[in-house]
Amino acid sequence: MVFTVTATPGCTGAVGFRTVDAGGEGWASTPADYEAVDTVLQVVDGKAEQAQVWVVPDQATEPDEKVQVQLHDGKGLTVARPDAVGTILDDEGLVLEPHGGRIYWDVDRQYVEVPAGINAIARVPITARFRTADGTAVGGTHYVPVPDGVITFAEGADGAVVRVPLLPGAAADPGAYFVVEVFDPSAGTVGTPRVVVPVTP
Repeated sequence: MVFTVTATPGCTGAVGFRTVDAGGEGWASTPADYEAVDTVLQVVDGKAEQAQVWVVPDQATEPDEKVQVQLHDGKGLTVARPDAVGTILDDEGLVLEPHGGRIYWDVDRQYVEVPAGINAIARVPITARFRTADGTAVGGTHYVPVPDGVITFAEGADGAVVRVPLLPGAAADPGAYFVVEVFDPSAGTVGTPRVVVPVTP
């Protein structure tokens, strides 16, 4: 979680930033849900500063939980609003996966689109990494290999597309296939990490 601390233009000084275990229903706690933070932020000429609070991943089913942070002990400046609250969104049960099946090469566009989906509407943007691997289709001959790409599920969406450019060799070998692997999602888990992509002009 990233919190941004803003200051009046021209203001220079330092301020303490810490997490506060509020306790009670609906509130996250440390160390189970997040890592405690107690640090000092430097403000130079009003430039905004950011502080990070690391969320602890788990697979426990629980509701969304709030995290309270606090500014304190301003030096060279006055703290106008000391408290802020962030929310840890529950992602347990959220499953992301690419979809296999027959995928056709659009000759006009010269790429294939591999659909991917999640089993719920994304409440915030969700990213995952993907890569290609050779099957009977060979990277550099039939398609442009992607060693490490990013797929993004936009807020409010439950689907996205992995796009892989094809090369002229794909037309020469109809039915050749390669593999798309999806991994390292920013929320939830990956259900089916690998799908076969047969290229059919």
